[in-house]
Amino acid sequence: FLIHWLVFVIVACIGFAEGDVSKLYRPRDFRGGYCGLSADGFVGHHKLVHMMNTTATVDSVAKQLVCSTAAQNALAAMWGTGSNEWEQYVCACCLEPCASCKKGLGLPDLTNPADLRSFISSRMLEFTDPMKAASLFSPTGSNAAADFDPSSLLKEMTKYFVPICIYDCVQPFSKFYNNTASTGMRQYTYRPTLETPWRKAWDQLAKRVPAGMEAIKTTLEASFTFRAMPRNQCPYDAKYCVPMPGVSFTTDLGDYCFVKIDRSVQNSLGLSSAMVLEGLGKASMMDGEVGNFDAAAGSFMSTLDALAVISFWGFITGMVFMVLLRFFVGIVVWSALLSVTLLMLFGGAAAYTRSHQCLGAGLFATGKQSAVAAASVAEAISKQIYEIPVSESLTGNGSDYRGRQHRTRSGKNCQRWDCQSTASCIHGNSFTSQKYPTADLLDNYCRNPGGVAASIWCFTEEPDVTWELCSPIGVIKPVCHEGYEVNPASSRKALEICSYIVFSVAGLWILIIWCLRNRIALAIAVTKAAAMFIYHTPIILLVPVVQIILGCLYNIGWFSCAAFMVTQVPDSYMPKDYYATWAEADVACTSKWPEGFVFRDGGALNITGHPCSDNVAVPRCWRCAPPRMSVTGPFVYSFFSLLWNNAFGVACGQCIIAGTVALWFFTPHAEKRSKGGVISSVKRTLRYHSGSLALGAFILAVVQMIRYACLYFQKQAEAQNNKVMKLVLKCIQCCIWCFEKFVQFLNKNAYIQVAIMGTPFCTSAKTAFFIILRNVLRFGTFAALGSIIHFIGFAFIMVATTVLGYFILQALHPDVSPVLPVLSYFAVSYLIAKLYMNVFGLTVDTMLQCFIAAEEMKNTRAYVPKPLLRLLPTESLGKKMPRNDGDLRSAKVAPDEEEDIKDPVICAVPPETQK
Repeated sequence: FLIHWLVFVIVACIGFAEGDVSKLYRPRDFRGGYCGLSADGFVGHHKLVHMMNTTATVDSVAKQLVCSTAAQNALAAMWGTGSNEWEQYVCACCLEPCASCKKGLGLPDLTNPADLRSFISSRMLEFTDPMKAASLFSPTGSNAAADFDPSSLLKEMTKYFVPICIYDCVQPFSKFYNNTASTGMRQYTYRPTLETPWRKAWDQLAKRVPAGMEAIKTTLEASFTFRAMPRNQCPYDAKYCVPMPGVSFTTDLGDYCFVKIDRSVQNSLGLSSAMVLEGLGKASMMDGEVGNFDAAAGSFMSTLDALAVISFWGFITGMVFMVLLRFFVGIVVWSALLSVTLLMLFGGAAAYTRSHQCLGAGLFATGKQSAVAAASVAEAISKQIYEIPVSESLTGNGSDYRGRQHRTRSGKNCQRWDCQSTASCIHGNSFTSQKYPTADLLDNYCRNPGGVAASIWCFTEEPDVTWELCSPIGVIKPVCHEGYEVNPASSRKALEICSYIVFSVAGLWILIIWCLRNRIALAIAVTKAAAMFIYHTPIILLVPVVQIILGCLYNIGWFSCAAFMVTQVPDSYMPKDYYATWAEADVACTSKWPEGFVFRDGGALNITGHPCSDNVAVPRCWRCAPPRMSVTGPFVYSFFSLLWNNAFGVACGQCIIAGTVALWFFTPHAEKRSKGGVISSVKRTLRYHSGSLALGAFILAVVQMIRYACLYFQKQAEAQNNKVMKLVLKCIQCCIWCFEKFVQFLNKNAYIQVAIMGTPFCTSAKTAFFIILRNVLRFGTFAALGSIIHFIGFAFIMVATTVLGYFILQALHPDVSPVLPVLSYFAVSYLIAKLYMNVFGLTVDTMLQCFIAAEEMKNTRAYVPKPLLRLLPTESLGKKMPRNDGDLRSAKVAPDEEEDIKDPVICAVPPETQK
């Protein structure tokens, strides 16, 4: 473990020498260069600003010129309509159907050179003259009239703007343009890119035109020339240093310059329209978010006193929960189990009832009818009605029914048939044996005399209900003559089967609860004992707090070192080749993870043999820019070190808490309140168990490293679009994740054994494994109930702390918006709940293993926590201790008892402490 630290220091020193952490946050230009980085030639140019992408912005204007009727006439006169150049031109402008076109361009046609010069010059002035900027963004401008959407300039900034590095955010374009005294001002004359299919036509028109068409050549020379910033201010070719008219930039976040509409455009269009244009840009939206955040942050900072109070009361709330848990955990657990049982029974009953619910009848009413029918069967059996063979058969409308049913479908008692006077009966009736001699109107049994009703019925003994239909005894689901709520019959059958399944699961659940009742009682007792321990030893809560602080400090240091390592992107990481198309370059640039990105190199148009020039048959102008970071060997080692050290830190915390719990468990009752044990557990863990903990952490780190390696290869498969390998690696990661959870569980229990018995890691892991194997039902029960208690604990602490925080905030700062402060209280309450429940969970696990050890010992009555005493075997209890606390404190422990008390912890205590 120490050697690994030494290697990490060496690797970190190499990273400091070769890496550059600023690459993680510096802005990057369109070629991947880092603003302000001397290695990229941008010393002093640390701001990222967006200049006009002249190609994307002007192409539509240039294409309208080249493909106009006036240009067609000029080119036809020079090339001839039968030449190869003319055929290529016709296809490039989509003048006729061809493979590269889907339809005509649909641009306003310019038929003569004079109209061409007037219209094109008007459009281009909006891009070159700042005085026309308002017209550029206006829906009535020349470009808008040519079907160009001005708002798209800011909607699609990545298309119409080029990110470059500059010394400062650009001033408004009008000030820059009118500053004729500036030295080094440059000009850029637009020319289509090498890949543009109508480039030859443009070059031909720029060289010469037939007599009488000089206006075309003049327009190309004069209207498509831009002013560009000096090289000392913009260290790029002139085409990348042309500002966009009407657009300025502000610095709101570090070295990033964000779009803002010039005041001249605002005055022309109106403030609201200008704000809409700004809102279309990504930067303006970020400005709004930052402003809102600043206001909320200001309110939050003014309520830090309330946050401090809430943090204190959060810890008090957690302690209150532990006290309540000590007394009410049994009620909570059994209530939760009962709730689950009732929920399953209710679900099964609802599905069964729904399967035979009649059309128009309510679900509750149908369920009541089924319950009444079932009760009638039970009543008939209890009264032994079936001793006399009586048929409950019913055919048709039930006029032949001679059974003994005397309740209606809703459970109401039937009135006797021979009670016909309203003076002596609730309801009078005209249905007599004399009138219906064959209806068998005996007692108060349900009948259908004369077949007057849809089924058997009777008069009720309820004043509000005169009569009601009945169902024969044993008929739980009566036939619905008017139809069912659920159709078709197969759906009703499916609901019925589902109800039987749910009832079966509920029965199995009840059986499991009955079989595990003793283990549930043990889990409740251990939970009470764990709550007692935290209440007696509240200082134990500082262990994870210190652990978190040290972990944060280590992670900050690690991230600082890793930042230098991860920025060591080798020169060979990205290919240096040039590519003819963006698609080819994209395949090469994104074939590995982390991915680079594609940019278009301006090229060297007049250099012979350059891939991006006029001197090659197929120009190749697309290249790859490297990513900000890459995964190298030093970073892989440092990442494994991070996993190992984090696992070691967790192991130390678990062993310290487990040792403190074990010491408290085996301490006599009279000393439990005064026995701390945290400091001694820390000393014992760091001095005697560091090697064992480092070994367990190493095993876990190896498993985690394998999973992260699979994740890395998955990213590579995604970059290469290998879907099969991606799916295979995901499945492998899932399996490794499951194995990782098993290792974490086994390690935790091994650390508990290390703390209790003082044995090495491998021995402790073996012991813990067989303890779990022998007590698998106990551990399973604890896991199930532990999740319930954890949920209740989180809910209680978080809700109580957050609600209390709201009222404290209203009392201290009634005028402050409560949104952000209450969210911070919620986050603090989560951390506090996490702190309490993690310590509590480990305490429960340790307490269980201590209890298992106590089961195999003798004379344990003196120290086993009181909630667990009644669950120990009689032979383990030994002599009965005095009842009152005064006798308990003064009681002398026999030598054999004293030895038993100390044995489990002595193994983990150094000899001098034992003495």
